[in-house]
Amino acid sequence: MKCRFNSAPIFKSLFFTCFLFSSLLCTAQQNEIVAKLVKEGIALHDKGDYEAAIAKFDKALILDPYDYEANFEKASSLLYAGKYDESIAISKLLIEKFQDRPNVKGAYVTLGSAYDDKGNTDSALFAYNEGIKRFPDFYLLHFNKGLMYARQKKWDEAEISFYETMKLKPNHAGSLYYTSLMHEKSNKVAAIISGLTFLAVEPEGKRAKGIYEYMFELFGSFALKTDKGDNIITLSKDGFDKKDKENNFSMVNMMMGLTVASAITDSVKAKTDVAKLSLYMQMMTNSLSIGQKDGKGIYWKTYAPFLIAMKEKDQMDVFAHIASITSGNEENIKWINDNQDKLKAFYEWMDKYEWKK
Repeated sequence: MKCRFNSAPIFKSLFFTCFLFSSLLCTAQQNEIVAKLVKEGIALHDKGDYEAAIAKFDKALILDPYDYEANFEKASSLLYAGKYDESIAISKLLIEKFQDRPNVKGAYVTLGSAYDDKGNTDSALFAYNEGIKRFPDFYLLHFNKGLMYARQKKWDEAEISFYETMKLKPNHAGSLYYTSLMHEKSNKVAAIISGLTFLAVEPEGKRAKGIYEYMFELFGSFALKTDKGDNIITLSKDGFDKKDKENNFSMVNMMMGLTVASAITDSVKAKTDVAKLSLYMQMMTNSLSIGQKDGKGIYWKTYAPFLIAMKEKDQMDVFAHIASITSGNEENIKWINDNQDKLKAFYEWMDKYEWKK
């Protein structure tokens, strides 16, 4: 008796396996192409060639119309290109289709920014608030909300949003930069603390150059010389009206006025700007150390300990050199080039520093 085997099911199974493998291989290759096109588009965006970037993203989307990264990056380039309605449409699509993805939080930032740049602040505020409701710990939502308020000159609201950003990410350069400028008239010490921390995070570039010069103006404003050569101590009203309010630096203002006044001598003037900056910082840090225990608010709790720790770790002189990079001083440039090991040690310390909250 002969046994007969039905080979058709085996053949069919083998065919299906080969087909599935081939399909997976094609999908993998397609995903690689999409990823490559997105990467090329991002590079073009970073160069400021937004139209070329959009074209790259469009090619990626032909292969995979619902690729999250391609859509997200296209929305971003459309925003920078001033094509707000298109950016808004894609951002809304991402929020709707990918609502369960953690990275959809970025789409809320783009959506709010597009509405804000378009001039529709009500919709921008709604987008940011919806994003914050879902992702309360995403610092960029708070930061962009702060920028929106700053554009409207709603400084109190902007300050609240920037503070929220700084609580979540204390070394966020943008928030430090804007709070430093915002506090020039209202809280000089807070302005200096934000500015110095900003320079630790971002010591080079146009913003750094402006903040560096601004720091000398603020430090110098604690005590001014008259035409007769006398020192006049100038005090801001930080905290004089409400002794228990947050970020009250009334005592620091007074101590800085006294110490800076005594430091304005010909010998100090003859020193380099690096040495003067280091001296001013150490004066202020001494004052902060005295008031730290009773101080309230984010500057006392988060940023004063950072500057105090910098001084305790003997990193303040190194930081003064780093902060002075934009000055263009040849002596400082030489010091920077000759002391790369000290710069490395500073940033290793800063990277490991645990911010107080």
